Amino acid sequence: MKLPILILSLFLLLSSCESSKKQSEEQLTAKKQSIDSIAVPLSKQLINSILANKETQQTVDKLKNLELNTLLTELNTDLKKKVFWINIYNSFIQVILKEDDKGFEDKSDFFSKKQIEIAGVQFSFDDIEHGIIRGTKFKYGLGYVDNPFSDEIIKALQCDTLDERIHFALNCGAESCPPVRVYTLSNFEKVMEENTKTFLSSETTFLEIENKVITTRLFQWYKGDFNLSVIEYLKKYNVIPQWVEADVEYSEYNWEKRLVK
Repeated sequence: MKLPILILSLFLLLSSCESSKKQSEEQLTAKKQSIDSIAVPLSKQLINSILANKETQQTVDKLKNLELNTLLTELNTDLKKKVFWINIYNSFIQVILKEDDKGFEDKSDFFSKKQIEIAGVQFSFDDIEHGIIRGTKFKYGLGYVDNPFSDEIIKALQCDTLDERIHFALNCGAESCPPVRVYTLSNFEKVMEENTKTFLSSETTFLEIENKVITTRLFQWYKGDFNLSVIEYLKKYNVIPQWVEADVEYSEYNWEKRLVK
């Protein structure tokens, strides 16, 4: 009689252990999902508020108060990094310029000034664009020169692979900038491709008689970021006819301030 009772007790003990293990695994999964659902949704919430002309301070405060470890843990893929930081860049351009647009008069100071607080760390627009999203590239290196002086936190957050399309997603508040869009993990490729084609189409003119293509100066400033020539890149997005072999000129960049209405 004792043997069956012993076996039953052992079975109940094993079942209890298995149940506890499963519960612990579920808790860990839930905790991970919780971590994964903080920063990126906040960036989406902020840019949505900007586009809807709604109050942003509460979301800005939440971004300030994020744990740095949470940010580092969540942004563990290039996709998450690009979605988060593009939304953050575009949002804070609007937030800061709407509060005080005088700083925009000195462009160099405006973009290099550390005025964006995320997870207790102060970032500049240059930190986000050239350090994190472009992978610690030197701002004036035409895409060919790395920046050896980047902060350790920038290196920890930077994208592993450079996506040249980010130049057609980042809006610096100027008239010649690409339009502001909302990026998410699920729509990133679709919206990025649409924005790239739309922006390049609006900024490019083919003069057939002169055999000349006039397009955005972004190609000139970040030449090394592109694996294709300007002509081939424009063909890739069907901005110019496939048969075109023409000289390229770059239009003047219009730095007149333009904010989201």
